[in-house]
Amino acid sequence: MLKIKIEGVDKFKEVFEIDSVERARAMTRFMLRSIVDKVCEEVVRAIPEAKSWLKIYKNALKVYEIRKKDFNVNEFGFVIGARISGDWSMVDANTMLVEFVPEEGSEDYEIGEVLRKYSPFTVDMVPNLPVYGAKTTLKDVRSDEIDEVRENNKRQKASLVGALSAEGVKPRDGQAKIDGVIYFDMVFMILRMETGWGDIKKPHWKPALRKISAHISELHRDAKLQKIIEGMFEPGSLEWKKDANDKYPPMRLNDLEKIEEFHEKINPL
Repeated sequence: MLKIKIEGVDKFKEVFEIDSVERARAMTRFMLRSIVDKVCEEVVRAIPEAKSWLKIYKNALKVYEIRKKDFNVNEFGFVIGARISGDWSMVDANTMLVEFVPEEGSEDYEIGEVLRKYSPFTVDMVPNLPVYGAKTTLKDVRSDEIDEVRENNKRQKASLVGALSAEGVKPRDGQAKIDGVIYFDMVFMILRMETGWGDIKKPHWKPALRKISAHISELHRDAKLQKIIEGMFEPGSLEWKKDANDKYPPMRLNDLEKIEEFHEKINPL
């Protein structure tokens, strides 16, 4: 355990009569945050930059803090994550598949439902439509999977065109070019890297998580860190209040569903 040396009974009394609970909470939060920072650094350092989406992922990965109003007063939490989106120009026809998820509330929802039913598509087999009524998601896969999906798209093309016609829309000539935001299925893509199923086999989460115990020990031995914590318990010091201020972008507790699913699959413990 990290020891905090406080000399003198009067000093001890002064500290703990004033705001000991708040100071202890600030110290715990600071320690947790420091460990999460270390893990994030390890993960980012190990991400390869073999593809454009990997570079974006590496630059986007950061620490978020769960919104305070989602927790009780004595609770807090941090999340390492990345919010990644782009546009159609980022699509790699040789390695990416396109999937559609109907957009709730869209007047073109039924078109989106048809596209969901026939997903995934290779980039060259996405129907060229005036509207899609769906959210577009990309998955990076192996080249043999691209060929397999393309053949399936070809077999189902007539059925797809018929289903779209029934909804009052007819595919136009030429390649599709979808406007608006394109999302990346990062959970799918990173799990493939972690488990060796993708064309890029580079675990970077599991090795970082295995080092959590080492990070804790390292932080306990860190003289600079101990000085900061000791300062939190100095009578009259307001340093502990500074650390209580927001430092990271907030994330809603409800947004953790996919992150928790990902963590369960890659947690090496």
